[in-house]
Amino acid sequence: MGAFSFGKKISILEAAEIGDMKTVMKKLKREDNLKMRDSNGDTALHCACRNNQIRVAKVLLEAEADANEKSQ
Repeated sequence: MGAFSFGKKISILEAAEIGDMKTVMKKLKREDNLKMRDSNGDTALHCACRNNQIRVAKVLLEAEADANEKSQ
């Protein structure tokens, strides 16, 4: 599922939240994207789980996202 961003680049956090697997996979090529946090201190894994994006959460875990990471 690709998101309509109308030329706006979306972050891995936004992609995880809406289940945009194509963008998540692309963003995972940069390791620092797993460490990215939103304004609430949530990671991409938090965003995916909060929005029931199970496939995205699984991919993030396979990419070694920290399942024990807490919001800041």
